[in-house]
Amino acid sequence: MEQVTLPEGEERRLLEALLTKTGTPRKSVTVAAAAKLISGSPLSKNASDLETALVRLVGRGLLESHSKGKQRAYQVTSAVARALKPPAPTRRTRPRAATVEDLQALEVRLDQKLDQIAQLLAPQAQTKPGANGKRAMERDFHVDLKIADDPRRPDAPEGIQVPGRGLVYYALSK
Repeated sequence: MEQVTLPEGEERRLLEALLTKTGTPRKSVTVAAAAKLISGSPLSKNASDLETALVRLVGRGLLESHSKGKQRAYQVTSAVARALKPPAPTRRTRPRAATVEDLQALEVRLDQKLDQIAQLLAPQAQTKPGANGKRAMERDFHVDLKIADDPRRPDAPEGIQVPGRGLVYYALSK
């Protein structure tokens, strides 16, 4: 692949304007068409300055010159087009396949999480003072009283109908 030294400033913007959005060289471009492509640039204001810049780029081998009717037309060389073309976006790499060690580590982490959940849900004995002054043992249970559309549900007036869930009862602690 040929190494190309690209100019800076206005000349570089001119070369970039002679490429399409995808980075391919435009078909032969006249001075007037080049002026439209780089509108807003100081080179676009004076056609002779623009033509001088184009001839200078042809002399450095960055552009090719062709005759197009009575006018000269210019086109970016393929080496310059490759040098100016923006890099292709990086492709997402596929994650590596799971190994036996990865699966074992996952199993250990899941076991630890399940043990933590089991400890949270396990009934815990607490002592509370009884009516006769002795401490009685009680258990606290966390119970989900939401019933998903159970056909055996009671038709009690205190239940609340929740769409998609069924009849719901709420219990209050004493």
